[in-house]
Amino acid sequence: MTLYAYAEPFTGTDHDDFAAWARELREYRVERSFDRPAIKLYDGDWIYRGTVYGELSGHLEQNVNETGTFELTLPIDLDNPRRTWAAFWALDEDARGTTNIHVIIETMGARIGGRMNPKEGVTVKRDKEGDTVTIKFLDDIEELKYVYTAGNPFLPLSLIQQPKAWMLYLEADYAILLTMAANLIRLQLTNIDVADLLRILDPANWTIEGVVDILLNIWQESQIV
Repeated sequence: MTLYAYAEPFTGTDHDDFAAWARELREYRVERSFDRPAIKLYDGDWIYRGTVYGELSGHLEQNVNETGTFELTLPIDLDNPRRTWAAFWALDEDARGTTNIHVIIETMGARIGGRMNPKEGVTVKRDKEGDTVTIKFLDDIEELKYVYTAGNPFLPLSLIQQPKAWMLYLEADYAILLTMAANLIRLQLTNIDVADLLRILDPANWTIEGVVDILLNIWQESQIV
């Protein structure tokens, strides 16, 4: 059984073949469950900062159609900041340059992402056995709560919205995914800014430099998630 497939499709012809395939699949999954996850940290701008090694513990709680939580406990050693760089980096908000922390965890063929919980964030625990730093995260479902559906995501919100209601005649599984995809495209692409259009009517901007500046700024990012 290959690592690429993770679960090879059943190609046998009888019950014995199926039993052997299921046994092999179970043994493989049990073996993979002992593999340490790959934990990668990013700053608030999604710039990769490093891979975590030597974490003390981790806990994940996923909820169906609701924001899940997970936490990561790291060692911190004042005498060896290089070995425990992740804990120092998480604590020093000024040094990392952004408020938020993003994380990607890959384990057993799954990839889970999240952002630091703004209310609980990073905490330090002093202990005789060693100091620790705990980072609490919200999974990527939290990001979707800041994506709003436009009546027509393919037209600029600041200029026109026709029709004013978004409707799809599809099964919910496909309609929800298509709605999310359309609005993610809307947020990542650009829309016309009415303020720049109105600047064209101002005679003070009727110069080559002024017109070029307006045209270069007509298409601007509509929203930031």
